[in-house]
Amino acid sequence: RLDEYAQKLHSIPEDKRCEVHPQIGLPIIEKLTYTTCDEIADLFTNLLTSASSIDTVNTAHPAFISMIERMSPDEARVLEYLKDKEEIQYCDINAYSNQHSGYKTISEHVTMIADDVTLIYAENTNAYLANFVSLGILRDEKGTFKIDKTQYNRIREKCHVEELTEKFVPMIYKSIEVEESYYQVTPFGRLFIQACIK
Repeated sequence: RLDEYAQKLHSIPEDKRCEVHPQIGLPIIEKLTYTTCDEIADLFTNLLTSASSIDTVNTAHPAFISMIERMSPDEARVLEYLKDKEEIQYCDINAYSNQHSGYKTISEHVTMIADDVTLIYAENTNAYLANFVSLGILRDEKGTFKIDKTQYNRIREKCHVEELTEKFVPMIYKSIEVEESYYQVTPFGRLFIQACIK
């Protein structure tokens, strides 16, 4: 792992290198001695590299160490996916009842992440996003939507909304509706991604 860090360090010009603060350097080196997962080790070595450069040392926050510890390999892959994005669009698919005014959610917080990112446990995508919210990387903007409908349209197709409507409306449900929302990358989340993803 330290060889990987050394290779990344060589990409920084010598006059731009700086001494890593022990508060960041020592815990990371300790974690690298027992981290077996390549994706997580990569986050640690990238953070260490960020802390080694005059240009990026300001992005290397000590809190990022414990945040990486709370991540799975899949979440590291989602972070990579987020490096050039500001948000993740999602939809809730709701079926409204014929009998009363309520509805049931057929599919909740559906995104295109599992289609766009190779995940080990794609079924855990919503748990990963909830973890990102708890870590302050994302903020759930439920009830607000983006004007760009590209991802929303992909989600509609993925969830077969038209086919469900043809099959179940009006015999079983009054309507099937798509609620569009999104997760916003927070400023703190953007800093974390800058420091840990190269």
